[in-house]
Amino acid sequence: VERDLTNLEDLAFTAVSIQLINPDHVRQVNDFVFRAARHGIRVNLFIGGAHPFYTDEALFTRLITEGRFAGNPNIWAYDIAWEHHLGGHNERRGWDREWEEWVIERYGSIEHAEQNWGFPIPRDENDRVTNPSDEQLRTDGPWLKMAAAYERCADDVISRRYREVIRKIRALDPHHLISARSASQPSWTGWFAYD
Repeated sequence: VERDLTNLEDLAFTAVSIQLINPDHVRQVNDFVFRAARHGIRVNLFIGGAHPFYTDEALFTRLITEGRFAGNPNIWAYDIAWEHHLGGHNERRGWDREWEEWVIERYGSIEHAEQNWGFPIPRDENDRVTNPSDEQLRTDGPWLKMAAAYERCADDVISRRYREVIRKIRALDPHHLISARSASQPSWTGWFAYD
């Protein structure tokens, strides 16, 4: 570790990103943060459990409090969602009820939304509302208005969920920045990425 940190310092690095998922590794992370600081390097710390769609509040609370990170000036930000995405069609099914509720709230009813879009909302094998297919999110077609509505719904749901997690982290640590690490280019990679 010292050799690598010396090399990074020689290359004029000022920050690194590391992950902390297991509470048993808090001591090692604190040791690394201390060592990095001696080389003029600050840490962007990914903390497990804080992802807005896979939240484990007990885990991220434990990591932040046991690590006493709120008072550590050598950590400059928390990363709460590494390569975030909503997944493919089947993975996105977990949020179908939020999609259905959003449509009803925005359009008054499913039927009115379908009239507005000129396209039926997708249904699963039990005739329940489900999310657009991967094909519908990748390509243009008569479903475009429906797919655009789904993307707006995703923005709203994502924003609400990030807000909830960030408020909880801020209650533990009001000092550090909070970020989400994502791919450097928007592209379809088999799952629905988001901005």
